[in-house]
Amino acid sequence: MQTPKRLKAEYHIDFPEGYRCRFINSITERNVLHSHEYYEIFLTLTDDIEHQVNGVCKNLKLGSLTFIRPNDVHIYTKKDQTYRFINLAFTTELADEIFEFLGKDMDLDSMLNCDIPPTVLLTKHETRQTESLFNHINCISSTDVREKRLQVKYILTALFIKYFSRYTNNKDANQVPDWLARVCEQMKLPENFKVGVSAMVKLSNKTYEHLSRNMKKYYNTTVTEYINSLRLNYAANMIKNTNYSLTDICFEAGFNSSSYFSSCFKQYFNMTPTQYRHTEDNSNAK
Repeated sequence: MQTPKRLKAEYHIDFPEGYRCRFINSITERNVLHSHEYYEIFLTLTDDIEHQVNGVCKNLKLGSLTFIRPNDVHIYTKKDQTYRFINLAFTTELADEIFEFLGKDMDLDSMLNCDIPPTVLLTKHETRQTESLFNHINCISSTDVREKRLQVKYILTALFIKYFSRYTNNKDANQVPDWLARVCEQMKLPENFKVGVSAMVKLSNKTYEHLSRNMKKYYNTTVTEYINSLRLNYAANMIKNTNYSLTDICFEAGFNSSSYFSSCFKQYFNMTPTQYRHTEDNSNAK
């Protein structure tokens, strides 16, 4: 069995920036089983990369975003074909600054200590967006260390919150299929939850029956209940933070009937939209 090599930060990270962003082509990459003195996040830009990590072999599709911790032992391979990915390596000191900022809002311990590094499969659009973020780093002047550190902190924080937080909020979250977790995240966008069930089915690229079974299995809810929960929380925040009429909020949240909206709202929050607004008004007046 190959003995893992420990990669040192001084050779693989730029200082004083505290990170290095590399665009890797396997033709020029020397693959060895290794761990690091630092953290990595990498994004795959080709399909079917074999990622051996901590004794487990995972097949990574295009758009796989993976968070590697210092003690993870891994290697990438792809038989008889080239592959490409972007690797953002960053120091433990830089990571600690970000983790301190995220604080108690994320269960960092679970994310940092799970057996297999968290991996999220991004959509084509998300992959392009994330690739653009990495490309932006390389457009900053090499002498502007402050700007480079600010941008990489922004990127890392955004990636942890948007893509890896679901691994920390629920210790069983790794069991949720990537496609389903991704669809649920996409449904949080107003343009999707306003459309409703048909949008969720289209985003999933599954039949309604298959989607429904998996929502019940992994989230213990129905498709309609999940969508209504997004609409109702959106409506509640609009009631609290805007002076829009309740009728406008009803339709803005994706409901087609004021009476149905009021009924769902009361069932969800144990009060009507009108009562909720009065409660918030009284609270703000104190």
